[in-house]
Amino acid sequence: MALLHFLAILATFTSLAAASVPVTLHAVTGNPYLSHVGLYALHEGAGTSYFFLGSRGDYKGDILHYDRANGSFHTDFALSTPPYYLTVLDHVVQFTESRPDFGISVTPMGLFSIAGSTKNFFACKEDVIRDPFGYSRSHYVAMYFPAEVPVSCVPFSIRVKSVTVPVEEQQVLRRARRQF
Repeated sequence: MALLHFLAILATFTSLAAASVPVTLHAVTGNPYLSHVGLYALHEGAGTSYFFLGSRGDYKGDILHYDRANGSFHTDFALSTPPYYLTVLDHVVQFTESRPDFGISVTPMGLFSIAGSTKNFFACKEDVIRDPFGYSRSHYVAMYFPAEVPVSCVPFSIRVKSVTVPVEEQQVLRRARRQF
């Protein structure tokens, strides 16, 4: 009986683990300065964090969770509830508390896709966007333009890479979540 109980718990854990996969996002472009850099989110206001591109590959990107079942990318900023979801609002790739109202998926080639397209992502600076904290003066903002792209923006695709979260980091996160 104990063995059956253990197997039931193991099956539940395995299905939950398979539903959400830790990933990072990386730029793919012909621009040598931006190619293969990680994407990371910076706080830009209440319930909003814009995505920026790292510089010269030195930043590996924020760890996100990709939920294969519903095609969403989310994170637990500051271990908060509810989670923040990756979406596009006003052309800016960002985390918000709202789920996106368009199809997000990962192609068989490992590219991030919106409504079936891996194109239309652009790295832009402050001449295109006036972000609240001015990060775009020195960092590229990840933006999405299905039409009428500003000429100063650099096109890129987003590669989704599975990652392994170190056991120590998982334990720290579990302890911190228990405190909330």
